[in-house]
Amino acid sequence: MKNLIQNSKIPSVLQRIGFGLVVFILGMLTALTEARAQTTSSDPAPTTKTHAFVNPMAISFSNAQSTLFKGKYLTVYYGYGSPGSLKNQDDQITIREVREKRTYKITGSVLKVAQVALKKVPINTAYSIVVFVIHDDLDFTWLNGDRSGPDGGLPKGETVTSNKKSYDSDYLSVVEIDTLKEEQKIDDKDSEISYVFGSRF
Repeated sequence: MKNLIQNSKIPSVLQRIGFGLVVFILGMLTALTEARAQTTSSDPAPTTKTHAFVNPMAISFSNAQSTLFKGKYLTVYYGYGSPGSLKNQDDQITIREVREKRTYKITGSVLKVAQVALKKVPINTAYSIVVFVIHDDLDFTWLNGDRSGPDGGLPKGETVTSNKKSYDSDYLSVVEIDTLKEEQKIDDKDSEISYVFGSRF
């Protein structure tokens, strides 16, 4: 009789173990499904509905500029700001907010600037100005004419350094970029805009 009672407990124990395994497997499958969903949807490709695209650019330098600038760096700031009252004066350019920043090493008379996708803002344009700065060191900090930085803080990855010397600067407003696209008959976001550094229309 005692053996019969003990044997009758075995199916109950096995049932509990089996139930536990089923719950564990279901939990693992759910976790894997959620992880896969996060991996595939956490960083979707930009679309025209959510982003404004700044076309790639071919920035050309004159012979004298190529000699002077070769080996130095060009940093391109995309953001909100204004050129001030005097054109092509770096101490007049004000950047209020940096939305994107790219730095390139100048190796020749033409420098290729990649396309940038800026997230659209409901009550504003995606950007108002693109500022080009030539400088010596890779580690460079932009300061406005009044020695202030952008109100929105420094762009991602940028730190305040002593390397603030710039050789030259230029800018294009969003209206001027649209004008260049119209003049160069560009209607595709992947088409390259040509611009001569310092030409200022």
